[in-house]
Formats: sequence, structure tokens, C-alpha cells
Amino acid sequence: MPVIVDSIAALTTSVHSSITATFGQRSKLDSMYGSSKGVNPYIYAIYMLFALKWFIMSEVISDGDFSTVMTLGAVVQLMGFTLLIMKYQVTGKRSLNDLSPQSMMLFACYLCFRLSSTCIKNGYIPVDPSGDWFYQAMDFGSLGCVLYLMMKMNNPEFEHYNDLDFSNVAPLVLPCIVLGFFVHGNFNRSYVFDTIWQISLNIETLSMLPQLMLLSKAGGKVDGPTCHWIACTVVSCLCRFQFWIYAWTELHDECPVAAWTIILLHVLQLLLCADFMFYYAKSFIQGREVLLPTSLD
Repeated sequence: MPVIVDSIAALTTSVHSSITATFGQRSKLDSMYGSSKGVNPYIYAIYMLFALKWFIMSEVISDGDFSTVMTLGAVVQLMGFTLLIMKYQVTGKRSLNDLSPQSMMLFACYLCFRLSSTCIKNGYIPVDPSGDWFYQAMDFGSLGCVLYLMMKMNNPEFEHYNDLDFSNVAPLVLPCIVLGFFVHGNFNRSYVFDTIWQISLNIETLSMLPQLMLLSKAGGKVDGPTCHWIACTVVSCLCRFQFWIYAWTELHDECPVAAWTIILLHVLQLLLCADFMFYYAKSFIQGREVLLPTSLD
């Protein structure tokens, strides 16, 4: 009997160790250097969950109109922020060390401006049924995730690379607001709400800039979920860019300057992330973690 008990105890300990190694919290060293240990199963689960969500939405809510691509962009964006929430829940507070609070603040600003327009006017929303509420719900979900992350970052125990991050985003936000007053489209048929939507796009264009600068200054390995979040943001931008290429002629006939501005701002978003996406694609092909060059490289 003691032999059987000892065998069961040994087996239980072995299984527990395997589960902990796969799903447990990362060590201090792993957390500081961006290892994605323990989160891969959750990443796959989130991808499958959002794929199922998109399938249900496309079959039940959408009517297949081309503007659905804009809804897809909102879904992918929410998936990216969900990956960050998952990373925090699985690996603890250190998982937020490589995120930029200033970038999160810009995301919150642009989503607030965006929802202030899309929840009241229908000029810049998908024309299929997904634009009635689903599109806005995805943006509300993204805003909720951003506010949650900002709340966790406001914790006194939060350790962050303050010397590498932007000290103040006001110099970025103010020009975006001023530009929105003078250059905007007219799809909302309202000066106020057309301006609000344009301001949201202007801020959105620069929202990833502090995050990318922080990562480029820090160098080294980048956490897996953080990479997926940035990649999701790029894919989301690509979806919106595809929509505006399709709708460009209609807007250009009425507001040519605004039409070119919207296209150029989307191109700028993609160019800002191009360097990171190069290393992301390179690491994917090589089957290893994303490794950014350091100042010594």
C-alpha cells in the first residue's frame, strides 16, 4: 500500500509540474525579457473564439456587403486587446512592463472620439446590418480593454521603462484635433460629427507610435501576446484601408482633400509599423520569438 500511495503522489506531482510549466506564471527573468512561456494555449483559444464570433456574425448579422471589412477590422482590433488582457491574467503584473501607458492613452482618446461619432451618426459605419450595433460593440469592447489596462498600469507596483516612454502625449493630440477642424469629410452631413470622426482617425494614426518607440529603444525579445496585439492592430488598419480604397471615389467627388488625407493617414499607420512587422514576419518564418535589434547591434 505505501508503494501505491508513493506512486500516486509522484504521478500527481509530475502532472502538477507539467501543468504549471505550461500554464503557470513566468519567472522574474522570463517576465523581464519578454518570454511568452505559458500563454500560447490561451492565444490559440482566443484566436479560435474570435474566428467563431466572426463566423456567427457573418452568417447571422451581416448581409455580405463589402463594408463588412470595416467590421472585421474592429473585431481584429478587439482580439488584439483581448490578448493583452489574457497575458496580464495569466502571467501577472510584470506582463505589462513592455506596454506604453502613453500609447494606451492615445488608444482611449481615439476610441472615445470614434464612438462619439459612430454611435450617433451613420456616415462612417458599415452599411450592412453589422453597422447597426455590432461594429460599435466591438469598439466599446476595445475601449473597455484599454481602460482596464490603464487602470492596472496606474498601480503603484507597476514597473515600467519610464525613461524610454513618451513623457507627454499632448504634443501629439493637439495637432490632431486642430487638423480635424480644418480637414474632414462630410459623410455624416454634420460639421461637428465629421470633425469628431476625423479627429479620431488623426489620433489613431499616432496611437501606436509611443509603443513602437519604446520597443525599439528597449530592443531584445518581445513578448508573444504583445507581438500579436501589434500585428492585430496592423491587420485592423489594413481592413479599414481596404474599405476606404473602395469608398475613395465617392468621398473624393465631394471632399477631395479629406479623401486624400484619409488614405494618407492609413498609409502612415502601416508605414509606422512596417519595421516591426518585418521582424515579426522574420521570426514567424524562423519559428522563434521576435527579437528586435538593440542599441549595441
